[in-house]
Amino acid sequence: METVSALHSREQSSESTERTSPLPLCVDLDGTLIRTDLLFESLLLLVRQNFFCLFLLPFWLLGGKATLKRRLAQKVTFDPTSVPYNKDVLEWIRKERSLGRRTVLATASNRKFADQVSEYLACFDEVVASDDTVNLSGHAKGAALIARFGERGFDYVGNSRKDLCIWEKCGACVVVHASGTTLASARKTGSVARVFPKPKIKLKTWLRAARMHQWVKNVLVFVPLLTSHRLRDFQAVQSVILLFLAFSTCASAIYIINDLLDLSADRAHATKSSRPFASGALSIPAGFSLCLFFAAISVAFALYLPSPAKFVLACYFVLTTLYSVWLKRKLILDVLVLATLYTVRIFAGGAATHIKISGWLITFSLFFFISLAICKRSSELMNLLKANKTRTTGRFYETGDLEPLNICGISSGMLACLIILLYESSQQAQLLYATPQLLFLLCPLLFYWLSRLWVLTFRGALKEDPILFAVRDRVSYAVSLAMALIVALAAFVRIPLDRFLQ
Repeated sequence: METVSALHSREQSSESTERTSPLPLCVDLDGTLIRTDLLFESLLLLVRQNFFCLFLLPFWLLGGKATLKRRLAQKVTFDPTSVPYNKDVLEWIRKERSLGRRTVLATASNRKFADQVSEYLACFDEVVASDDTVNLSGHAKGAALIARFGERGFDYVGNSRKDLCIWEKCGACVVVHASGTTLASARKTGSVARVFPKPKIKLKTWLRAARMHQWVKNVLVFVPLLTSHRLRDFQAVQSVILLFLAFSTCASAIYIINDLLDLSADRAHATKSSRPFASGALSIPAGFSLCLFFAAISVAFALYLPSPAKFVLACYFVLTTLYSVWLKRKLILDVLVLATLYTVRIFAGGAATHIKISGWLITFSLFFFISLAICKRSSELMNLLKANKTRTTGRFYETGDLEPLNICGISSGMLACLIILLYESSQQAQLLYATPQLLFLLCPLLFYWLSRLWVLTFRGALKEDPILFAVRDRVSYAVSLAMALIVALAAFVRIPLDRFLQ
């Protein structure tokens, strides 16, 4: 009895030994020609382009799937260049057509979208698609193809269980990225001429989708513990660890939402195009499932937090969702929101431990993170300049904005240094630190780190989030260690500096 791998080998080798079939080649679109589904893509586009139309979805659906798809096609602007195509399938179709074979795009997507894809690819002779009244899926698509070409009068390329009824009536089956059970059923119902194996999804792909490397930002919830010198308070430490996990899993859920809403912009980006959802490595439904998974874990951790911390976490979720849906496309407002989100983490740390957050810490955090947020935008614009582009995709910034952005970013960083200098002589620092004068040494270190970061940004060497850059940067580790040592000495060691400074 032949093994599955042997059957794959025989099917693949048949391509080079058999002549091209004279029958028309009918090709499915969603999940076959492209690595996504245009129904889900158009729903996400609706969220971005016509958000309030979401409330009309139930009424559109009452008219059936064909009506829903027609309404979506009317309300959103679809770019056929922005979806991830199965390149191996597309190359094979073009090869078959070059040999004189008739090719047909047969899809359940709305005809408007199907025509756009066909025109862009320029490799189909005909389009068969859903119209205003008929959803051309499953049996309906099979009936339409049989009416057009006759039973066994066409070969069909598909990927899902809905295609089984078509494979039963076609001349030859071509199976693309199907599950094992679907492939087995296809072999029983028709003559499988070729198989494009489904790529395996690795654990690394799921972790990348969750952006777990971004969890490092949530270390900010520990800041109130550090600044109040309560690291030996076991109950407070336990609460902050729970808060860290709740924030991290909540952040992963929101990052997934952000990536799903940003698909078009990510696909146009040099590096973001390789993200799991943008590249099609993970489907949109898989993204929603993963989002719900992390959201549920976040809620589970939050149940054990004090009520004020739960409230701050809820505010973080709402503000981050608003940022993903709307605020990220607002000039300057986006960097203010980003800085606020970092500061909210510090507030949450205080709420979980019942530590009052000082105005000094809030002010420093806002100016410091405004500088980093603008630094990130400037680095994106510098990379655009190198690529001879003038405008960011999905943002409201242009390369001409670099000068005012840089002025604002550098000024914010210097204000953060000034706040440390003023705090050193404040009454609060005198009460909290044994030798508060040592805090002055933080200023040159912070000035050095921020200045170096901005110089690297001007050189175009900063290609990512400044915080993630710092995580991988040895100089940043050295500066952080020196600053931590200074804070520890200032807090616990009394040095009689007053007589030297008078």
